[in-house]
Amino acid sequence: MSLKKLLFEQKEGIVEKKVRKNQVWDDDLNDILNNYNTSLVEILSKLTGQTFTEDEKEIDLSTLPTTAKNFLGSIIELKLYLDDKIYILTSAIENLNTGETAKYFDTRADATAYWTLLDGAGNTPAETFKFQIGDTEYHRFDASVTPERTTKVGDVIQLTDDANDVDQDKGAKVSIVKENRSRIELINDATTITTGKNLLDSRPSNMIDGYRIKVALTGYDPIGAATLIATKPIRLEYGETYFISGDGLAHETPRALFLESPVVTNGIVSGSAVSANMTEITGGYTFTANDADRLWYSVDVNTVSNGSNIIDGVIQLEKTAITGYEAYYNVLSTDTKSNKEIVSELDSVSEKIVTGKNLFDSRETNMKTGFRVNAASTQFDPNSGTNLVAVKPIKLEYGKTYTISGNGLAWGASPRSFMASSESATTGTTTVFTPVTNGFRFQVTDEDEVFFTIDLNTTTTGGNDVSGVVMLEDGSEVTEYEDYYLKFSTDEELGVDAVAVNKIHNIVPVIQDTHKKFPLFFNHNLKRDKNINVVLLGDSITARDYHTTYFSEEEQTKRPPLMVSKNIGSAIFDKLTWQNVEYSRWDRSSEFTESAATFVTVESNNLPSQGISQGNGSGGDEWYDIGDRPSDTRIYTGTALASVEFTIPEDFYTFNWIYRTDLKGCENVTVTVDEGNGKVEVFNGSTWVEANGYVMSMRHPGAVANRINTKFQERLRFRTCDVYDGGSFDERTGSKTITLTKNSSDSRFLYWGIEKSKEPYIVTVINSARGGENIASMLPAMNDDFYDWTETPNSFTFLIHEIYFNQGQNVYNDSKSINDFLNEWDDYFYSESNSYSFREKSKVSTIPWQKYEALQWNPNFTVGGGGISTTEPYGFKTWDNATDHQKTILDNFMCYLYQYTDTYSDEVGVAMVNTTKALLNEAKAKFGDEWYKAFQSTGVKGESFLNDITHPNDYGVKVISSFINAWFENSFI
Repeated sequence: MSLKKLLFEQKEGIVEKKVRKNQVWDDDLNDILNNYNTSLVEILSKLTGQTFTEDEKEIDLSTLPTTAKNFLGSIIELKLYLDDKIYILTSAIENLNTGETAKYFDTRADATAYWTLLDGAGNTPAETFKFQIGDTEYHRFDASVTPERTTKVGDVIQLTDDANDVDQDKGAKVSIVKENRSRIELINDATTITTGKNLLDSRPSNMIDGYRIKVALTGYDPIGAATLIATKPIRLEYGETYFISGDGLAHETPRALFLESPVVTNGIVSGSAVSANMTEITGGYTFTANDADRLWYSVDVNTVSNGSNIIDGVIQLEKTAITGYEAYYNVLSTDTKSNKEIVSELDSVSEKIVTGKNLFDSRETNMKTGFRVNAASTQFDPNSGTNLVAVKPIKLEYGKTYTISGNGLAWGASPRSFMASSESATTGTTTVFTPVTNGFRFQVTDEDEVFFTIDLNTTTTGGNDVSGVVMLEDGSEVTEYEDYYLKFSTDEELGVDAVAVNKIHNIVPVIQDTHKKFPLFFNHNLKRDKNINVVLLGDSITARDYHTTYFSEEEQTKRPPLMVSKNIGSAIFDKLTWQNVEYSRWDRSSEFTESAATFVTVESNNLPSQGISQGNGSGGDEWYDIGDRPSDTRIYTGTALASVEFTIPEDFYTFNWIYRTDLKGCENVTVTVDEGNGKVEVFNGSTWVEANGYVMSMRHPGAVANRINTKFQERLRFRTCDVYDGGSFDERTGSKTITLTKNSSDSRFLYWGIEKSKEPYIVTVINSARGGENIASMLPAMNDDFYDWTETPNSFTFLIHEIYFNQGQNVYNDSKSINDFLNEWDDYFYSESNSYSFREKSKVSTIPWQKYEALQWNPNFTVGGGGISTTEPYGFKTWDNATDHQKTILDNFMCYLYQYTDTYSDEVGVAMVNTTKALLNEAKAKFGDEWYKAFQSTGVKGESFLNDITHPNDYGVKVISSFINAWFENSFI
């Protein structure tokens, strides 16, 4: 098995491998890393060409090849999991040219590690060191104190002096190899540093602060109000011809100098300066260094603003010819690969760990406990009893622009922050922020100060628990908040998403017995031998679409009714739908032709609309459901012979016309098939008949028992083939043009569009939920919303029912007891004495859940109900009820689970999803002790579960739907 493979088979979930990009390795070393099946000692043996044994205590790497040493030195941290043992190798060498010698020792059986760090002369440096284990444990001690010794105490390795005092968090890194293996001595050789093809280092530190080249080309002048600057002199080779190009060059005719010396003090050159005579060529300029006394070169460049040292644009100085731009970089002269190749190679290493777009890890271990940034934003001050904490300095990239945002930032419009020279520095230069929408922008402009710190709010005085969220990201604009996470750089090699699925923190259970709990659904879904009607019932938590992100306008026309946003219905549809099904709403491009009349759209969220209002009247101008769910409908009212035409392409087995019925619906709508008879069949309610000339009705039967005054999402079913059903009819070849025409009566023509499939059957997800409803108000619509679907031909129906939020469970100090909730739900859903209960209606003979099957889920509670306190004491409020004694809102929501588990959990065909507890667990996983924050309102894309005071937003839907859809993960769907 290869080392690369073993790195994937580690035990703790993440393999860490961080490599500095200015280091390289050759093909042999790359082969060792990726393909060599070996122990650590064998790896070192191959690197050095020496032979070592497992019990050898010291490995001399003095003969290590230069590229091999660079490879070993480039590894900041590499965890290898081999033979059930863990090896940790961390490099102590920040710069291979320091002349230091680092010795690594093993952790012996007595759990004691010895170490030494020597300078070139073999002396102990008189400075303070930092000792690092993993990412979070830092310790140090004064090197002048003896003996130098580390002791393992539990999982922490401490550095101690003679008095056994433990000091922390200051100094340089010292590292060990952990395991009863080898002591390694790594000796540095001096190496020569060269550049790539671009010879001009355009970083701000290589500019002459405040000066530009004189017009006379004899020296330098102050820049004044200009947005340009001169580069520090660059050494040239005598007699060499150079080429310079790029949009960073200043002036229409570039100004450049040949100088006698690189020394420039306050704009005054040491020695003489003359014009660098440059000749314009295609793409840039060329010149020759033909003055042996003046081999230093300086040129004016554009800057992003007056007084800035940051170049606006790019510049390339090179030999031979003008070629494509490449950034300046240093490489080792012995290397055979360019920096660009190295970066490409590193990016192809699948074990590399990278962050998501949020670069800020706000865990408590990353806070500088007890300190905050001073008012001048130049240093750390002790935190004197405030709800603030500073971040431990974070290393950023020089020259990059970042934004920072979030309600965890302290000090409002004036954040306190500075840039420091190291992660242990306590002072620095004030960070210059520019306000942008929802946050602040800043740039790392000093290559010697790239460590960033900032003050954050905390929930406790003097604590390090960040209050709120913070996002640090690349770029100049604040984007949608995303939690900090680590992932593999090439996720596809893992076979799973390296980020938490849908960014959910809690682990969704794997349900293995769907085939046992829902055998009818499982088998029909697996065999695809029937239409499957998945009907969603509930209140606005299931029904509404404007609490989640909408799909694009074009995409909305291609999705099923009521699934135009990322709501719960959409999440379930996207999970259960089969391939080869297509949806077309009335406004999908080039799909429908409306004739002989002017159609308009009844818009549910803007009532009254086109003469339709909400109500349960019997006059025909009220729709019972129109205000409670966004069931937009295309409508014509009048006496004209209004018609709609559409075409079904060839190869489609089946298609369904989706329309609405109401009390004024046209009773005579004629179907015409342009291709004539024998091409399409339609289901007339009892059997399949010729579609051409068929007459259908859009008239609702009226507000009788268990019916309201309209039905949204009725379907007229068509087919072009019955061979799957044992017949010989097959007219899939060729397209079919269908026209539906109302007669001249003063009535309504109402429709939504069509669904069609290249398979014989369709999984149809029908969202029959309505906002603001409860059990009592939903009862009158039971046939229209659900039971009619159980009677459709050659179909199986599966119910997914949200327990109505509007029964009052969310209200603190409500007079209802748990028994009240249970009795209401039992009579509605389970009762044998109620002939319209779901369990009773599902029976075949006396066996329940044979006609259809059902999955229930209990919804979310909210802070808005008053039962959760967001001030001390935090959490659920407790109150007394005569029946229940003490209880909380959680008891109100969880009681349905108790009811199910106590009485009905053994029944086949019915189950319950405990989404209430799933949400609570997710809240605790994300917010910890401040879990209640997850049930507050943060908008459609917010970090809590709710858009407003009640309804799930994108995040809330992801949690809820993931646990509902878990029932279908192992159903071969």
